[in-house]
Amino acid sequence: PYISKSLTEFCQEFWVLLFFLLAEQPNFKEVVNISYGDFHAMGMKYITFVRQILAASAYPELLKSRQLPVDVEQRIVQFFKDWGKQSIGCYSEDFGISCVRRNVARFIEERDGGIACDRENIYITNGATNDGLMSITELFEYGKGPSQTGVLVPVPSYTRFRLMVLEAGGVNVPYYLNEGHSWALDMTEMKRALKCAREHCSPKILYLINPGNPTGQVMSRKTMEGVIKFAAEEKLFLVADEVYQDQVFGDNCSFLSFKKVLFEMGSEYRDNVELVSLNSVSKAYLGECGFRCGYLETINIDPEAITQLRILITSSSFPSISGQIVLDILMKPPQPGEPSYEIFNKEKTFIMNTLARNSKLAVQTINALPGLRCNPIQASMFCYTRLELPSKALEQCKALDLYPGLFYCMQLLEETGIVLDPGTGFGENDGRDHIRYMNRPECFCCLEFQIYPKIVEALEAAEKFSKSLLAQRTPVTN
Repeated sequence: PYISKSLTEFCQEFWVLLFFLLAEQPNFKEVVNISYGDFHAMGMKYITFVRQILAASAYPELLKSRQLPVDVEQRIVQFFKDWGKQSIGCYSEDFGISCVRRNVARFIEERDGGIACDRENIYITNGATNDGLMSITELFEYGKGPSQTGVLVPVPSYTRFRLMVLEAGGVNVPYYLNEGHSWALDMTEMKRALKCAREHCSPKILYLINPGNPTGQVMSRKTMEGVIKFAAEEKLFLVADEVYQDQVFGDNCSFLSFKKVLFEMGSEYRDNVELVSLNSVSKAYLGECGFRCGYLETINIDPEAITQLRILITSSSFPSISGQIVLDILMKPPQPGEPSYEIFNKEKTFIMNTLARNSKLAVQTINALPGLRCNPIQASMFCYTRLELPSKALEQCKALDLYPGLFYCMQLLEETGIVLDPGTGFGENDGRDHIRYMNRPECFCCLEFQIYPKIVEALEAAEKFSKSLLAQRTPVTN
């Protein structure tokens, strides 16, 4: 019942994939990876204000050219003044530059309707998931046998976190999201998972992804309140991965942070439930994956655990200065009336509108193909798609001892050079078969709507392949 072989299966799948790729001369000119969330690799144009700030921060001589907007120049001068240093080549403070942490705290307060946020509870890390989540997993002693620490993890969910749990010595305890209800979190299922897990380990952590990855669902307030009550009753440490909070575009959907819901439930929960939440510059409308920067906010964490967290963060690495500059912009973007606001808002609006348009187009396109089915997408950037292979293909899967989703992805790669993620990479091993697409990346383009032709060609090939392989429908097994 536990995802205890994730790393082994991952390695096996990689080498099988490599063998297929190298076995003979490929039928394609190049490999196109549309399996992961890298907007810029898919042709999305960067936000101008971000790159102007970064360029002049790295090369201050640009400030003398007078070619940059006045608010860009003012922002850079003020940043270095507040920081107290003169070059991005300097080390950062251990937990992030103080003025950036201050702006993170202000952002959280505004996001949550005025609920106070103390910058001392903010920790800036080199990536929310890499250094941030890793530091959280390392706070616990994992033990062996019935005392071994268990971590409740949604399935499907982000791959790397499950590997972190295994590396730390823990047990991944899967709770399955409800695909029939748009991948909603089901409290009955979560209680079942906890009860079963306690026969083998000691669950202490509850990991949540909201908005979802790879499923793209947004939790309702009612669901979140149920989760918080459950965590309080069972004394679970909540870890809320909220890196897609600025990528919500579904109809009648809005993001609520776990902190906001927690604080609005009264002192019984507000003062007792332990919570860590995460955000990142890699997602949202910036998509600046390469700058590897995010933050943690801690709520109600035991002082001894905070001391250990500070030691862990200090011993890893100083957060990148360039990354913190990007984070500072995400937390404090140009405001109405400032010279850069108009172009900034135009670019941001374009990206968000593109995501909304892409999500609807993706679902329509996928659901029109035989053997594929996808729920409406409310947020993030992925299309997590149900796969129904025809009987002949299932026989091949059995002969090769491969999950159907992996078989599909390998065949697609061999025929077209397109890389997708199989559902096994997201923890599925219960008979359900899925694949993860990027959210129609051919629609990402610059503001002049110049199409990214390589992606268009790749997706046309993917559609042709799917129609050929999946022409014979088979019933879905729930």
